[in-house]
Amino acid sequence: MITPEMRATILAHFEAHDFWRPHWPETAVVVVGSAARGRTDEFADVDVEVYVPKSSYDTIYESYAAAVERGSVEVLNPRALLFREFPLVTMPGIKGHYRVHTFEEVERRAAVYDDVTMWIHQRGLVTHDPSGRYGKLRQACSSYPKDVLREKVRHHVLSAISAESGASNPLRRGDRPAVTLTMTEGLRCLLRLCCLLDNRPFPYDKWLYREACDTTAGRDLQEVFQQLFEELARPEIRRAKREHYERPGDRNADLEEFPLYVLYHRARDYFRQRLAANAKRKEASR
Repeated sequence: MITPEMRATILAHFEAHDFWRPHWPETAVVVVGSAARGRTDEFADVDVEVYVPKSSYDTIYESYAAAVERGSVEVLNPRALLFREFPLVTMPGIKGHYRVHTFEEVERRAAVYDDVTMWIHQRGLVTHDPSGRYGKLRQACSSYPKDVLREKVRHHVLSAISAESGASNPLRRGDRPAVTLTMTEGLRCLLRLCCLLDNRPFPYDKWLYREACDTTAGRDLQEVFQQLFEELARPEIRRAKREHYERPGDRNADLEEFPLYVLYHRARDYFRQRLAANAKRKEASR
């Protein structure tokens, strides 16, 4: 979490640079990531995002480039300036960094309901937003329209099915790299579905498992997901003959000999049942 002292230190950093003064009334400073969500540990730092109108960006960028050159601002990646990218700027007294973006850039992503953008800004901690522009952006990221959510769920269900199908012959061949790639992509889709079924946007991958496990589906499937990760981490693809098959005679019955496939199919079937139950409830309520 961000303490009042940390907030004051962050704002003082910007106020100490004269070049910010004419742009400050239209600037937003927001703490995002683990610090905003109260999930800090010894490895976490404070991620800050700064937003300015596009009309101000070039002037601010040039001011930072000059400040880096004269040594009055420290950055983690000075080579970014060679490619005219805004560098990650450090803040004295804060274990963290920030980068400057345009409002227009993030508003464009929010307008198309980009999932990661929505996830970031639903819980960002605002430390400075005098114009209220960031507040409007945050409101735009608060939820999906029903038709958008429905299409996102559909897309991830079909992608999960495609991943299962794509892994079938690599499993039979013992092609571990192909199995790992296809099943990892499928697992990513299933974890994202956990979030979407709770009408929540999903984060970037490093937070995806934690976020998914904090949903109804994630709690129901956590043991299955853990076992899937364990199977994917094995140096070999496990296969064992079975006395009984759930789908004897089916062309893919032999895939039941692979624990990885069985676990994945169990997770995917959970979503099939959840979605069927949801559709039945909607139909009954009409």
